Amino acid sequence: MTHDTTANQSRKRRDRPFPWLCANCLKDEVYPVTMPYAVETKHDGRLYHIEVPELRIPKCKACGELIFSNSVDDQIMEALRSHVRILTPEQIKAGRKALGLKSKDLAKRLGVAAATVSRWEKGMMIQSRAMDNLLRVYFAVPEARAVLRGAEQDPNLGVVADPKSDLAPVEARSNRVTAHFRPRELKNLSDQRKRQSNFLLNAGAN
Repeated sequence: MTHDTTANQSRKRRDRPFPWLCANCLKDEVYPVTMPYAVETKHDGRLYHIEVPELRIPKCKACGELIFSNSVDDQIMEALRSHVRILTPEQIKAGRKALGLKSKDLAKRLGVAAATVSRWEKGMMIQSRAMDNLLRVYFAVPEARAVLRGAEQDPNLGVVADPKSDLAPVEARSNRVTAHFRPRELKNLSDQRKRQSNFLLNAGAN
């Protein structure tokens, strides 16, 4: 079964007591159960097979329909985080607080929206692998925090100039010129330049 955790996050929480009315068979036979559950879910553009040994989920006793509430989604997302080994909401929040930063401050330094950091910390969104790596580096490496400063960051940070970029036009012109000469003509041209150079040196000496 494929499970879309992002879409399911929009479902409202059910706070009313059991039994619930089953939308499939219209009977008040929905009760919470604990069962093993396997699911395929997407994250960061990849499909993962996730197994939850003890999923707590509402199930209709009459027809067997499973009800995917927000609580169920949270359990599946927690299992996904563990499977792909990325920071949990609690770890992200602890890392931010250890640096004395507010959510909006961390968001500014990472170049994301403040709402994004809030969703990470509330467990409403799972960060990408690339962003998880950035979070880990930012929390652990002081040098990274020194240069990642949001809008105040050096725009040339990480930009490597091509050392041959200024020479490329000259080399191209040289190649176009020499392409018109045969090897013997090139040798004669080189000898002529040597004679001119020697003449100028002798003239300067006199």
